[in-house]
Amino acid sequence: MGDAAAGRSLIADERADAVDIAPLDASFGRALQLLDGIVGGDGALPAAEKHLMAVAAAAVRDPARCAVSVERAVGCGATSTQLGGVALAVYLSRGAAPARCVLAAARSVGATVPTSGGAHPTDHHDRLDTDPILAEFRAVFGEVPDRVRLLAEHAPDALEAYHRMRVAVLRDGALPPRLAELVLFGVNAAEHRGDFATVHARGARRAGASEAELVEAGVVAIEFGGVAAWLAASEAIVATRSEN
Repeated sequence: MGDAAAGRSLIADERADAVDIAPLDASFGRALQLLDGIVGGDGALPAAEKHLMAVAAAAVRDPARCAVSVERAVGCGATSTQLGGVALAVYLSRGAAPARCVLAAARSVGATVPTSGGAHPTDHHDRLDTDPILAEFRAVFGEVPDRVRLLAEHAPDALEAYHRMRVAVLRDGALPPRLAELVLFGVNAAEHRGDFATVHARGARRAGASEAELVEAGVVAIEFGGVAAWLAASEAIVATRSEN
């Protein structure tokens, strides 16, 4: 990253941090600069995609940073539609609060996230059949996970809701499946959830992500989850390597 771009670095942006970490130690400051350069420049992943991953991780782990992450994403070419996709992805992964954080951050920088015009109809004839939903989960996971089977047995409407959210985020959404999986891979790495990081590393590979792309997504998570985030990410990458 050049001198001009360095002026936009998160480690020097007072809007991002109440206290700047970099001056505490020269070597640590250089480390932060290196990490920020990975996120801020094109590599295995385009910078815009990495900034979208940072938006998701910030919404979950460091909401005060979310607006800066959104601004950087937009500055690199990310669209309002993609920000909407990130909001839905973090809702799927971590609930309503981080999704609202993404939308509020987008509004704060003047990005208007488009909507589809309201809720989908929910009459009886619109209900989905449970069997194809279970078959789809079986195809993805090799079996029907207990968390899915319990919903099918006791709360079929909740199963349909879960399925619809997954489809809206990971298959038919504003983000390509590969990018949606990488976003959720990064969020779970930042949260030190190696189990779900593995699920989404597997999904990202199936959607066409390379190992180098997974590595960069894991590096993005370090800012929000420390080196423990990289541990979760790297273990997930290695665990899914033979499935590529």
